[in-house]
Amino acid sequence: MNQVHNATQTCQVTRINGVTTMGLQDDLAVESPLTVVLEDWSRGVIRSENIAVTMRTPGEDANLGIGLLFTERLIRQRSDIESVQVVPAPSQTATVDKVVIKLRQGVTRAREPMLRRGHVHSSCGVCATVSPDDLQMPSDELPTSPTPNISANNIQQLIDHLRENQAIFQATGGLHAASIGNCQGHLLSTHEDIGRHNALDKLIGKKFFEQQLPLNDFVLLVSGRTSYELVHKAHIAGLRIVIGVGAASSLAVDYAIAAHMTLIGFARKNRLTIYTGEAQILENQL
Repeated sequence: MNQVHNATQTCQVTRINGVTTMGLQDDLAVESPLTVVLEDWSRGVIRSENIAVTMRTPGEDANLGIGLLFTERLIRQRSDIESVQVVPAPSQTATVDKVVIKLRQGVTRAREPMLRRGHVHSSCGVCATVSPDDLQMPSDELPTSPTPNISANNIQQLIDHLRENQAIFQATGGLHAASIGNCQGHLLSTHEDIGRHNALDKLIGKKFFEQQLPLNDFVLLVSGRTSYELVHKAHIAGLRIVIGVGAASSLAVDYAIAAHMTLIGFARKNRLTIYTGEAQILENQL
C-alpha cells in the first residue's frame, strides 16, 4: 500500500463485476491519529496536556483542534489563542501527528476537559464521557436568538449541492461531510473527514478562528445520521437548523427539543423527516 498525499492513499484491489474480474488501483480515505494538545499558563509556567487522540482524515488539523476545544467549551474566543502549531509525526515509526494550541498568558481554560480523555475513534459519539450530567445542556446555553425559517425547496437545493461538494468522498466513497449554507439554499462551505464529528469540528474551528461565530443565521448539513454530539456541537456554535441525510438518534431529538432547534433527517430527493421545529419549515411542497 502506497501513501499518496494527505486525505487519500492508493491500494491494489481486485474488483468483480458480474463474470469479469480485474485488478486495479483504488483510492482509500486515510484514517490516522491526531493528538490535540492544549498549552496554558499555570502559576507562571506552561502546562501542557493531551486533550485527545482522535482518529481523523489528515487536513485542516488546526481547525479540527480548535473546533474540538471550542465545542468542549475549553476556549471561549479567538483572542484566547496565542498560537496554533501542527507538528507532523517525526518518523514513519512514530505515526501520530499533533496539533498544539497555546493560550495567551493570563488566559485560563474555560473549564477542565471532561469528554475527550484518551483515544477517540472516527465513529465515536461521546467517547469517554465520565458522567450522565455531561450529556445535559447547560442552562446558560439556552438559545437567545430565534430559529430562522427555511423553505422545503431550499432544503432540497442544499442537499442537491452537498454531494457535489464532497470531493474526497467522490474519490473514495469513504468520508463524511459537514456543510453550512444559508436559508436561501446556497451552500457556503464543506469540510470532510472519516469521522462525522471531526468534519463538524473542522467547520466550527475554521469559523471560530475567523471570528464568525455564532452561526445563528445559517444551516448545518451532515452527510449521514445525526447523533447527540453533532446537535450539541451545532448548538454550541449557534446553529439553529440541523439537516441530516440519515436518521436522527433519540438523544439528538431530545436535545434539539430542549434547545429549540429545528432537526431534520432522511433529507433525500423530494423527501425529508422533520423531528422538531416544523413551524420553521415553509412551503412544504418538495
